[in-house]
Amino acid sequence: PHEQLGLGVNDTAIIRNAGGAVAEVLTTILACQKFGVRHFMVIKHTDCGGFRLQGREIMEHYKAKAKSNPALSAKTVEEVTSEIKVFGYGNTPFEEVVLNDVEFLRKNPLIYEDTVVSGWVFDDETGKVWIFFFDELFNALFEKRRLIFRTDSPSCLKLVDNCAVQ
Repeated sequence: PHEQLGLGVNDTAIIRNAGGAVAEVLTTILACQKFGVRHFMVIKHTDCGGFRLQGREIMEHYKAKAKSNPALSAKTVEEVTSEIKVFGYGNTPFEEVVLNDVEFLRKNPLIYEDTVVSGWVFDDETGKVWIFFFDELFNALFEKRRLIFRTDSPSCLKLVDNCAVQ
């Protein structure tokens, strides 16, 4: 996503995980915040296999594997996969999942008040990046960095030519 956002490789740190589950990387986010990071961009991409994959599908896959692997028991698979709390979003729209993740972070009491959290969707097919959530802190950040942007509606932003407006 560096190129789509007009960033250099060293301008940002990217935390990736299967399905883009923010709750699963909260500890990493808090560590980054401790070291001075004050803007987190929740970005989901449209061709994410993990996005639609459900926890029960993972469990069933490994239960089937357990049948052919004597070292793996169905009970072990059940115990391990029962710890999968957040994974996959079924048919939930990308925008809703992004907004839920943004709210999850913004409402977390450990996220500093001056930390910006914005929500985005990257379209793998077109290479465009849509922003679905931003606030005054986000606006101030972009003004400070003197990036070219314009607001087309209260909830959408067009950033140079790489960011599309919903």
